Amino acid sequence: MLDQRSEGIMEMDVKKLTKMMEADRIQTTQWVAQEILHRFGGSLSSIRGRAETLKGQLDHHHRDNAQGILDQIESLEKLISGLKYLVHPTAQGNPKRVRLHQMIEDIILFLQFRLSSAKINVMNLVPEDLEIDASEVPLKQVVMPLFFNAIEALEISKKEEKALIVHFQKTGKNQILSIEDTGEGIRPELQASLFKPFFTTKPGHVGLSLIICQKICQEQGWELQIKSDQEHGTRVELLSPG
Repeated sequence: MLDQRSEGIMEMDVKKLTKMMEADRIQTTQWVAQEILHRFGGSLSSIRGRAETLKGQLDHHHRDNAQGILDQIESLEKLISGLKYLVHPTAQGNPKRVRLHQMIEDIILFLQFRLSSAKINVMNLVPEDLEIDASEVPLKQVVMPLFFNAIEALEISKKEEKALIVHFQKTGKNQILSIEDTGEGIRPELQASLFKPFFTTKPGHVGLSLIICQKICQEQGWELQIKSDQEHGTRVELLSPG
């Protein structure tokens, strides 16, 4: 039998190996992103222009086929947009005092039409006078996709109550911003794949938003955690020192 010291060493080695594999996975994703950008990044606008011209010259029946091409181009453009961040991440910026409640209100206002259309009740429970030390641009780059994910989960939910709730709390040395939805939750067998590049269960999506959010968090010294079950929905927590 292994003694406690040997077990401790093995546990440390497993953690170290896991971190190395994670770093290698991100590096490989960045290499793939760079290759795709190099080969296709500049040609989509030209293809789009030709498809739009062709659509205008076709009869009604064949025009639908041209629109299908344009829809596929739009999906590729979304993919390229995500890949650009992986290859050329936004500068971190200087931390400053961010009025978190107001920042969340600005995001809610920006998404108001979609929230109203889906009859989603939004609760911003962040204290109005709260200010935190953070780089505002990267913070918005993380929070906005998390809002989109929550809205999309609620749009397809069959539950009667559709709520999106934003919390803030301090625990020990950490401050935690939580974005919670009351949707259908994420099936347990899918949760281990959430941060894998190009993993998605949503038609028309490319599966990069969470890995980009995770990369921003790593650059800022933050941590992203996802807790989900099919009874209560999904809760995403953004942890930062504070």
